[in-house]
Amino acid sequence: MLYSVVTQPRTVRSVTDKESNMSCDPLVFAKVDAAKFACVSKKVTDAVGIPINGPIGTASKGGYTVAWNFNEKAGSLTIQCLDSPFTSPCFAINSKINGLVGSCGIATP
Repeated sequence: MLYSVVTQPRTVRSVTDKESNMSCDPLVFAKVDAAKFACVSKKVTDAVGIPINGPIGTASKGGYTVAWNFNEKAGSLTIQCLDSPFTSPCFAINSKINGLVGSCGIATP
């Protein structure tokens, strides 16, 4: 007796697919002046190797993508991790960001 097996094609997704990663909640900091923003830029670059160049931008390294927006007139800084390896939960990423920003004398949310 001969049997035939029909299989359905499977879609296998990599853990690095954009659909499998979610961005973290943005962190908004108040009372940020140019000197404090310069401090944050240096701390982030030194700590994680992502260069924060200019008041607005997006940069990536090692599977992480971070966006920032420094509004000097409003005294606000928004930082958001847009993409990360699946092994890095947002609470850990945002905790790291809060620690770096807080070390520059900026109150964390």
